[in-house]
Amino acid sequence: MVDTNKLTSIAKDVLFAPVYLYQGRKIKRETVRLPEPNGDRHGMVELSKADDGLSSKSQETLNLMVVGDSAAAGVGSQTQQEALVGKLIPILEQNAVIRSNFAQLNWSLQATTGHTSFDILRRLYVLPTP
Repeated sequence: MVDTNKLTSIAKDVLFAPVYLYQGRKIKRETVRLPEPNGDRHGMVELSKADDGLSSKSQETLNLMVVGDSAAAGVGSQTQQEALVGKLIPILEQNAVIRSNFAQLNWSLQATTGHTSFDILRRLYVLPTP
């Protein structure tokens, strides 16, 4: 009984494959593409202040790279400050553990709308070494 249901399901998918293909292409063609927001895609934030009593020379730099597609790029936001990175950096900046262990935070956003996993890996491969 289970094998018959599985075969019926596979046969149905094969028969409807042209319909699925047509629908997929139509959706891709007609879907509205939102622009990526304006704003900085990299930056540096000082975490240790002179009044912290810690020597910033003895502390390390926290390097953060956000990698991804349209969600990471902030599609749908007006500016990068309203997007993922713009919300993440202030949270990290205020975190006590991060502030006590790092003198500064260097961040960059490597994200583009429409990128697949392969596109992201290729982009990371060609980035210059810091």
